[in-house]
Amino acid sequence: MDSRKENFHVFKSLITYNDAVEEILEKVDILGVEEIFLEKCFARIAGRDLEAKMDVPTFDRAAMDGFAVVGEETFGTSTQAPITFRLTKKGGKKIFKMGEKLAVEVMTGAPIPRETNAVVRVENAKRIGETIEIYRQVIPGENVSTRGEDVKKGELVVLKGKRIKATDIAILAACGYYKVPVMTLPKVAILSTGNEIVPPYMILEFGKVYDSNSYAIAFLVEECGGIPVIFGVVSEEKDDIMSAIIKAIKTSDVIITSGGTSVGKKDTVPEVINEMGELLFRGVNIKPGKPTCFGLINNKPVFGLPGFPVSAMISFEAFVIPALLKILGVKERRLWPKIYAKISRNIPSVLGRRDFVRVKLEYEENRSNLPYAIPVRTGGAGIISSMRTANGYVIIPENLEGITEGNVVEVYTFNPITIC
Repeated sequence: MDSRKENFHVFKSLITYNDAVEEILEKVDILGVEEIFLEKCFARIAGRDLEAKMDVPTFDRAAMDGFAVVGEETFGTSTQAPITFRLTKKGGKKIFKMGEKLAVEVMTGAPIPRETNAVVRVENAKRIGETIEIYRQVIPGENVSTRGEDVKKGELVVLKGKRIKATDIAILAACGYYKVPVMTLPKVAILSTGNEIVPPYMILEFGKVYDSNSYAIAFLVEECGGIPVIFGVVSEEKDDIMSAIIKAIKTSDVIITSGGTSVGKKDTVPEVINEMGELLFRGVNIKPGKPTCFGLINNKPVFGLPGFPVSAMISFEAFVIPALLKILGVKERRLWPKIYAKISRNIPSVLGRRDFVRVKLEYEENRSNLPYAIPVRTGGAGIISSMRTANGYVIIPENLEGITEGNVVEVYTFNPITIC
């Protein structure tokens, strides 16, 4: 855009939500892949498909304490007519042959001799000197964990783009991984703009408000898997915003500002992005979050989020999360699953606009199959407590004038939740 021709104090046209997300995702990509030690890879994103380097286990092993035997030689035994087996040492050179009735004492998890194929539980045998009496027959394979029973060599154990959990770390360790390729984490610079904003450690003068956006956005970035870097509060003067962005660009992969994106005389963030790089869109036909803008500076994505805390957080959910997840190589575009619920009352909307309605999920006393989605409030982009009360949000798409009470809706949760 040409800043000399563009009027930044009016929304000339609004981009749709879908077009905005598509524009953003076209401009972001993964940063790269790095190898880190296994103990550091929890919650990181796998940088490539990881296959088992070996069979797990690498040998046939006892699943119970007892005696390794050739299972067929126990057929016919009982408590009334036990069969006697001769004990031999586990590490000896003796080769088991059918008809010799040899047994080796084994502990759970220990290898069994190659010639054996079953384990008699210790409680089903009685040791008498160098022999044992077996009171229960076992079939081949009984009480034995066979080679590769857990994982076969070459089997895919962790998919590229998967967030690594404790269970994944366990299987990777079992497969001999001590270093793991993971996606490079994006460093995300966070700036709050506004002359009325002050850091929480300062004395609050009349007419001022504490900076909540920096901290909320920082933890949302961390929740996604990024590295938040809080650059603090910046005045709404254009030169100060430019100076802060110049510093942030040097050390960060993504820049997020909050405030200064609407149409007031001091709302200069879109103009700054346009002058320093390329402003790709300004103003989205959504509620809340209409003043959101996005552009590139030095080929790095810059998100201009609205200043009201609810608008900032909803805009983060709508636009920043999909971008960060793509940068991290994650196929999904949301962090948490959606839940189906019944809307508790009518909610009006406007054709052509997408609404994000904060809701709280609750079950009725009879615990019906679906919970109810109770709107927390449909307005008040500055009411932070509404985000704390809500479990998630319901989307009213552009082609609807509202939602009718009792309709089943999709609730996009803010995090893993316990429904009241």
